Amino acid sequence: MDRSELQQLDAEALRVRLADAERNYYANLHELQEQLARLNAVQVLSKLLIGYGDPDAALDKLVDLSIRDFGVEKAVVLQPRDDGYAVVAIKGYSRRRVRELNDCVVGGGEQIAQIVDGGASRLFEDIDGELANALDLSQAIICPLRSDSGEFYGLFIVGFSAAKAVLYRAFTNSDRNFFDMVAAQVSALLQNIRLRDTFRKFVPRQFLDRLAKQGLGNIELGEADSGVVTILFADIRAFTALSETLSPQELLNFLNTYFEQMNSPIHANGGFIDKFIGDAIMCLFIDEDPAIAARNAVRTSLDMLAALQSYNEQRKLEGSDPISIGLGIHTGETVIGTVGSADRMDSTVLGDAVNLASRIESLTKQYEVPILISSSTHALVTSDPTIRCREIGLVTVRGREEPDTIYEVLSDERQESVDSGKSSRNP
Repeated sequence: MDRSELQQLDAEALRVRLADAERNYYANLHELQEQLARLNAVQVLSKLLIGYGDPDAALDKLVDLSIRDFGVEKAVVLQPRDDGYAVVAIKGYSRRRVRELNDCVVGGGEQIAQIVDGGASRLFEDIDGELANALDLSQAIICPLRSDSGEFYGLFIVGFSAAKAVLYRAFTNSDRNFFDMVAAQVSALLQNIRLRDTFRKFVPRQFLDRLAKQGLGNIELGEADSGVVTILFADIRAFTALSETLSPQELLNFLNTYFEQMNSPIHANGGFIDKFIGDAIMCLFIDEDPAIAARNAVRTSLDMLAALQSYNEQRKLEGSDPISIGLGIHTGETVIGTVGSADRMDSTVLGDAVNLASRIESLTKQYEVPILISSSTHALVTSDPTIRCREIGLVTVRGREEPDTIYEVLSDERQESVDSGKSSRNP
């Protein structure tokens, strides 16, 4: 072999090596681009974990990102029902197929049962069962969505059909690990939402919105926000005498039934219950426009009386005596914050306005009227023709040195009583 042949051989080998290097370069570049796209998508997904997201919106975003940035053909989230699994989020299917899947509940099969029981994500090169047929999947990664405590939220499934398999590279364990990480993030979001919903049963959402802007885990002792709030107190008349006639369980059942009746008008008018104090209800009305909050509170008081009338009719049918309530309303500056200790906190509203609202409610017994409001609340509602009031007079409530003018809010029945000269006595 002469020199020219050797040079030609070396050149050919060099071309082969260059070609291999080029292929490896573009393969690595493609892989890096794919990983970068996935990382960016995960960052978008992570934003859903901040605050209190909507679970349906988060799951829809999850399947959307899976198709757009995670390199899969189909993505589905299933949640368990009594007789199988139902689709709650889906992407990568025709509209007709989406309608079909949204209208049915399918079984999971043995492979799905293993994942649910074992709690680990799995890569299946060939999945079987009714679920696999319904979802038209060949190779797939199936990830369980679980809370830290093991609560099962559903299944996150990505994959592709046999017909499109040649268009997608086969899944690897690296892909499984990636989607397992995504599923863990979504599980954390769902757990946060469940935790939020549980907190709402004990702490009003309006408090959480003000005090937990960075999430429930970031609430600290002494967190505070101030503003003008309208406070409504409602109290049952002669509750002590009533409670003495009931057993502890009967008393608890009565209070829960009564509170349930009062809850609806409060929330219907934009208020929220701060706390129950024995038989008393303390609720708040907050709006950027204090006049709106005051009007909502006064309308709530009237609606509560109407609800009480219906409740008393039911009690009469059950052979029980009717009950009566008093309601006091005041609008003023307050501080909303957390109080307590490092290991036991509570949310509350502080300020003279809270005390005054409570004192005004107690005056309803003295003046034998159902609803009394302060002058500050009256000034905010006086322009509303649907709210009718009668001045009671200038009074000094217990615990305050300066007097305040209080007003009775008139229901239709009270208006007729006043017009006919049967009004309650003035101070």
